Amino acid sequence: MRNRISDDMVNIMLRQMGAKSIKTSPAHINIAKFDLGEELKITYMYEVKEEEIYLQRVSPYPMMIGKIYNEQQIVDIIGTDLRKFQSAYNSSNFTKFIDVAGSLATFDKEIENLFMTRNVDRENLEKIEEEMQKLHTLIAEITAVSPFLT
Repeated sequence: MRNRISDDMVNIMLRQMGAKSIKTSPAHINIAKFDLGEELKITYMYEVKEEEIYLQRVSPYPMMIGKIYNEQQIVDIIGTDLRKFQSAYNSSNFTKFIDVAGSLATFDKEIENLFMTRNVDRENLEKIEEEMQKLHTLIAEITAVSPFLT
């Protein structure tokens, strides 16, 4: 009974924040969809169990947000995420950002498939690690010279 009440409370708050639709399955998996613009639709999925709550963004690109400790955190985290997307949506580079983020999600799947289905030698793992470190460095450099969104 507690899960149903928790789901309902969160869903009411998400509707007040502008959720266009919320679907709840009997397994306490909730899918909330928001339309922030003509080309910006954001979907979240959260699961409320006895003592565990998990939250992830499903679209515009998938990202596991993590384990949440109370229902209010679901609302707070989604609210913050929506505000960030709304701000980023106004950027002239938003479409390119979504493309890059989608490529990263594809990369995650490809690298997992590689490691789970192939015996990759150490040398090749080190090559991948080096390239990833270069990307981390590049992101840090770009972050340092890029102004905050307003």
